[in-house]
Amino acid sequence: MKGRITKWKISYGLYFMGQNVFYGLIGYMTTYFTDIGITAALVAIVALITKVWDAINDPIFGMIMDKVNFKKGKFLPWLQISVIAIPVATILLFTIPTGIPMMAKIIWATLAYMLWDTAYTLCDVPIFGIVTTMTTDQKERISLNSIGRMFVIFSGIVTGIVLPLVRQRATTVIVLSLLSVVMMIPICLFAKERVIEKERALDEGAEDSYTLRDMAECLRKNKYLLIFFAAPLISSLLNVGANWGLYVARYCLGGEEAASYVSMTVIIPTLIGAVMAVELCKKYDKFKVFYIS
Repeated sequence: MKGRITKWKISYGLYFMGQNVFYGLIGYMTTYFTDIGITAALVAIVALITKVWDAINDPIFGMIMDKVNFKKGKFLPWLQISVIAIPVATILLFTIPTGIPMMAKIIWATLAYMLWDTAYTLCDVPIFGIVTTMTTDQKERISLNSIGRMFVIFSGIVTGIVLPLVRQRATTVIVLSLLSVVMMIPICLFAKERVIEKERALDEGAEDSYTLRDMAECLRKNKYLLIFFAAPLISSLLNVGANWGLYVARYCLGGEEAASYVSMTVIIPTLIGAVMAVELCKKYDKFKVFYIS
C-alpha cells in the first residue's frame, strides 16, 4: 500500500506541474491579444469581464462539487473532465484568426478567456479537495500538499525561463498543452477516493443545505477567512510583472528572450523563500506566518 501511496504523491505533484504550465501560458495572453491587433484598452475590458466571471464561478463550482457525488468519486471525475477541458480552452484562446474583424476578435477573446477560466476552475478546485478524500491521515495530507507546492515552484521556474524563448512559435501552445495533459493524466489513474464512502454513509438523511448567500454571510462574519482571501487578492492586484514583464523585455531590454534572464534571477529567492516558509511553520502558527507575509 505504501508503494501505491508513493504513486499518488508523484501523480499529485505532476498534476500541479501540468496545471501550472497552463497558468504560465495565460500569463502571455495580454501580449498575444495586443500582438493580433486588439488594443490595450480593449484587452483590459476583456480581462475585467473574465475576472468578474472568475469571482462568480469559483464559489459556484465549489458548491456544485461539494454537493454532487459521482459513483466514481467526489473530485476525481471533475479532474478527468479537466484534462480535456483545459487544453481545448487554451488552444482556442491562442488561435484567434488574425484576419477576422476587430469585433469578432474581441468576442472570440472574451468567450475563449471565460471558457479557459471555467476550465481552470475545474482543474483547481478538485485537485485541492481530493486530498481530503484520498486519505484521513493528516500527515499524508500535509505531505501531498507540500509535494504539490514543490512541483508548482519547479514548473513555475521552468516555464518562466522557457516560455519567453518559444512562445512566438505557432506550435508552442499545442505542444505544451499536450505535454501538460500527459503530466495531469496519472492522478486520474492512480488516485483512489477512500474517504468518500464514509462521507456518504454519514450524509445519509442529512438535510443541511447552503446557498451562495450563506457563503457570503459566513465570509463577512469571519475576519480570519476575510484576511485569507484578501491576501491573494492584494497580491494579484500588485503583480503587474505578470502582464508587463514581456513588454518591458521587448521594448526596454532588447528582446523578449531577456524575460528569461529576469526569471532566472527569481530562482534563488524563490527557493530560499520555500525553505524559510517550511522552517517558520515548524516554529510558529501557520496563519500568523501567512498573515505577516
